[in-house]
Amino acid sequence: MHEVAITEGDLDKAKNRYDFSNLNNSITKGGSQLYGAIGEVIIINYYNENHNVVDKSSYNYDLIINDKTIEVKTKKTKFAPKDDYVVSVACSNATQECDYYYFTMVHDDCSRGWLLGFMSRDDFFEKSTLCRKGEIDPLNKNNNFIIKADCYSLRIIDITNRIK
Repeated sequence: MHEVAITEGDLDKAKNRYDFSNLNNSITKGGSQLYGAIGEVIIINYYNENHNVVDKSSYNYDLIINDKTIEVKTKKTKFAPKDDYVVSVACSNATQECDYYYFTMVHDDCSRGWLLGFMSRDDFFEKSTLCRKGEIDPLNKNNNFIIKADCYSLRIIDITNRIK
């Protein structure tokens, strides 16, 4: 995974990306919308110099990189991510038509973020585990985390294309 510092300019870009008053199928009921926008900004920053990045958002994807549609999935965290942490796609978003999911995490104070990696949509659903709302996280039972919404989850270490 690749850690990046988040600047005031990045925060400003993230705050201006969307009308944050309506977000469909949000597990956090919109409480983490800014973090999702920051995830998109740090991906754009990372790839913009050497790749063809099109900042075009729709229900199905957030970006196009080298002609592939990318849906960014970001989680807020209090700690630097570890390989056994999980990334997730909510069941309510499982019908999004994208080529790849790109996973990021953003520190809850917005000071830094992590580019974890990406994988094709098909690979993700083939390798992920269905987790049901209310159950203890089946991928990491030691943390006693209760699943907040039905989702498909995968450990960071199992992301196909991890970022170094």
